[in-house]
Formats: sequence, structure tokens, C-alpha cells
Amino acid sequence: MLLFSNALCDPPLGQVTIVPFNHPAVKFTVLLESSKSFPEQKWEAVLWHNGHENKEWKELALQETTSPHQPEQLVIRNDSRPSLYRRWFSIDLVKPSRPEPLYFTLKYRLSASDTWKWVNEHFDCSDGALYLQTEAPPEGLVNYLRDYSQDFSVNQVESETPNTQLWSLTSSVKAAEDEVLTVFKPDDNGNIIAHSRNDSMEEGQARVLVAVGATFNTALAAVMYHARKIVLGNDLRSKAEKEEMQHCLDKGVKAEWMENWYDGLTYCTWNGLGQDLNEQKIFDALNVLKDNGIQITNLIIDDNWQDLDNHGQSQFQRGWTDFDANKEGFPNGLKHTAIEIRNQHPNIQHIAVWHALLGYWGGVSPNGNIAKNYKTRKVRKAEGLVGGEMTVVHEDDVPRMYEDFYRFLLDAGIDSVKTDAQFFLDIIDDADDRRRFMKTYQDAWTIASLRYFSIKAIS
Repeated sequence: MLLFSNALCDPPLGQVTIVPFNHPAVKFTVLLESSKSFPEQKWEAVLWHNGHENKEWKELALQETTSPHQPEQLVIRNDSRPSLYRRWFSIDLVKPSRPEPLYFTLKYRLSASDTWKWVNEHFDCSDGALYLQTEAPPEGLVNYLRDYSQDFSVNQVESETPNTQLWSLTSSVKAAEDEVLTVFKPDDNGNIIAHSRNDSMEEGQARVLVAVGATFNTALAAVMYHARKIVLGNDLRSKAEKEEMQHCLDKGVKAEWMENWYDGLTYCTWNGLGQDLNEQKIFDALNVLKDNGIQITNLIIDDNWQDLDNHGQSQFQRGWTDFDANKEGFPNGLKHTAIEIRNQHPNIQHIAVWHALLGYWGGVSPNGNIAKNYKTRKVRKAEGLVGGEMTVVHEDDVPRMYEDFYRFLLDAGIDSVKTDAQFFLDIIDDADDRRRFMKTYQDAWTIASLRYFSIKAIS
């Protein structure tokens, strides 16, 4: 007989929770839900944790409470689930003095004569973890990364966020070892491996940025600000990109904040409408938002507006044929759709369309107008999810193709883009092809998006 329905905990299981230094204890709140199809039972619940000075796992009985001040995040649509009993439990766990992480889980039973049941086993979730902040983060990378490879050269760099430490770890990578970038991977012992790949004919440099701060947001900001400095530096920017930036400056283009683009409410068709997309569905969705008083600033027309080949096949087998939208879903073309949207919904200031960096998930169609107008090349993808061959625009014509495509979009009333599937450059199997296409596509996209959309682009 299945009595039990759900178990929820705050702090949550299966996640890491940061406990501020000035909190002497952690309040645990547990919600047990059971079906009203059976008589209500008096549950018992226990917190099982290793928050002791010797790290030994012990139990702490949770106390049932009827207090109305319960975390709202533990109840999902209470009014739509009237057929459940709910019993609340809580306990304050005194924070141990040792700074190591504390791990916990839950167990429950119906009565003293019943067998304890572990939440981990019944709900397939891992232990929760509490990370206890110290009054001030210890100084020095060795307090956070132990036994790291001596192949790394470590330099502490100035952080642009307060109370944050930042380091740059670099290592040389030999030329043309049939590889392309730096990624993190785990090994069997729980270590983090920085795996570097280099397609260049010259020796390159792998770089890892490490930041420690009082909050996750300040540490993340420190890494991102420094990464921006590196990417915008002259060493990593191509000649074409530098020239385009200088051209913009010469024309009097100035930096500006675009709050309505970055912070405005955006509706993306992907979650609500998916890949089965057409003009009328977009109109209907926008009307529903309008009727409910929801004023969006930005609209993203996501995947499947494009004209594609191989109807009915997997998205990875379909190729891009033409700049304009497909006639089945957008019979009057993309420009008509954009005009209608702007006429009916003047609150929408920006309309973006989705496209893959190489055109579509399956590249470009060898039989479409794009292949007729631009030089193409077949490339082989690495085996796995998307293995096999696909046709792409040749590196010689990529800049021209992006110029023409974005000029078409701007004329159609589209003033921003969402450029997806950029990882396809990394899974091109041949090192020569990767080297040939990587910078060409990234430079062409960056320059065209800056030139036509003032970098109103999601990538």
C-alpha cells in the first residue's frame, strides 16, 4: 500500500547551500506529503548529518510543527493539490566550528515499530551539502586548489569586484595536436582535469581563471570581468574585428546602455511553442500575453521559422535552404510577420530570430539557394549525437554570407539574433577544418552582428 507521496526539504537535498558566517545555526524545514486516499498517518522524520567535530554521521529528530510560517517554496500550487495531507517538521542545527562542508539527508517512518526509509533511495536524490563561510576567506590559492599540476603558471591578478581573490592559471599547449580548446573534465578520483586542445600551427596558451569571494555572484563577476579584458585585448582579436571596431569609432558610434534589451521582459517561442512553429501561433501567443496585461519588450522567434530541406527528418538531418522564412508557416514571408507584430504590439521594441552558427543543425542544404549563391564545403562531424557529414558555407564566403543574411534580416524588420549551436565548430572532426572555420565563422558573426544589430545578439 503506497501511502507516501513526496518529501521536500529546506535547505534542499541534492544541492549546495552556502551558510553565512554570522548565522550560528541552520534551520531545517521538512514537508512530508501523503495521499488522502488512505487514513492520515503520524509520520516521524529524522535529519541524518555529519555536522560533528569528528565528522561522524548521527541523527537528529525533527520536531513536528503546526506553525503557519513555512517556506512557500516547498509547496507547489497548494490550491490545485487538495488530495494531500501535509505534515511539517523543523529543527535548528547548530553550526559546527570546523570549516569543512557538512552533508545531510533525511529518513522517515510511520511509527516506532516501522522500518526507517531513506529519502535518497525512494526519490533518487543525493545528499544535501552545507558550505560554511569563514569570517574572511583564507588568502592564497593553495587553500582552494590542492596538488594542482605544476604545468600551470599561477599569477594573482587584480579583481574588479570587492572582497574577491582572483588568479590566472596558464599553461603552454603545443602546436597542432589535433585539438582545439580548454574544457573541464573529472577523473575517477574526483579531481578536475583541464583538458586543452590546440588547432593552431603555433604554440598556444591554455588559461583557467579562479576566483574566491564572499558570495557566488561576486566571484563569478570577478572571473567574467577579467575574461572580458582578455577577450577584448588585442592579442585575441582578429585584424578584421579590430578594423570593424575602429570603423565604428570613426563613425562616432558610442557605448550605450540598452536596458530594454538586457533587462526588458522577453518572450521566446521555444518554451511555449517549440519547434512546431508558424506565424499564426506567434500571433495567438502574443495576443494571449496582451489580453492578460503582460507587456513584453523583446520577442525571440526561435527554431523552425527557417526554410529547410528534408521535411519530417531529425533536425540534425535538415539543412538551411534560403534566407526567408518557410512558406508553410510564414506564407507572406518574414517581413510581413515582423510588420504585423509591430503594428499589433507597439510595446515590442526588439524582434530577434534564432539561427545556428553554421545555418541550421544540419548545416546548409546542398540543393538550396544558399548553396547556389555561396561556395560550400562538406565537413565530417565527430561520432556521437550528431556524427556524419554535413554541408557548410565555405570559409571564403562566410563573411559575405553573414553580410547578406543580416542585411536581409534588418530589411525584414529583425533587429537582433539568437545564434545557437556554436559548439558545432568544436565537433568538426578534422583539425584542418576546425582551424579553417573556427575564427572565420566567429569573426564573420561578430562583425556582422556588431554592424547590423549593435551587438544585440544572444550566443
